[in-house]
Amino acid sequence: ITFEGDYKISQFIITEYISSLTEDTVIDVSNCDATVSFYGDYWECGYQNWQIEFLSVNGLYYGPYLCIDFLNESTTDFTGAYVASGFTVEDPTKPDFRSGVFVPGFRLSDEANNMMGSLYTINNDGRCIAQTTLYEGTVTITANADGTYTIVIDALDDAPEQNKITLNWTGNLY
Repeated sequence: ITFEGDYKISQFIITEYISSLTEDTVIDVSNCDATVSFYGDYWECGYQNWQIEFLSVNGLYYGPYLCIDFLNESTTDFTGAYVASGFTVEDPTKPDFRSGVFVPGFRLSDEANNMMGSLYTINNDGRCIAQTTLYEGTVTITANADGTYTIVIDALDDAPEQNKITLNWTGNLY
């Protein structure tokens, strides 16, 4: 067999970490709608699963997307302080599910960089231009007297040189 012409070999390397950030980041969800969802015992771990999602008013393909995935024992109240669950000793790819934790962002598979858990992405024209996990730290959710909620994130990503990820937001959850 003879080949004549140019060729290019490229290799896509999946890193052990997900974050593409190179500096500390203050999450901007000022142009987002915020929803809270209850999934019951979604993870089949004996605890109640909640998610708060911030989605750009321009849709998933344009702008920021933030997901906070957390567990408690209540089917009606999602407020509280949540710490990162970390991962189990038996399987370092599986979160350590328990009450009072947020599930850190993690990769389900190497295909299409399929992620779950608590994460933040910025998309432009359907393409992810930045992504990070909420890997360590705390998330605090407070109900205010006027019917709004305050969410404070003080977290670190999973990069080798960790970046600080923060949010201090007050508004309506739908």
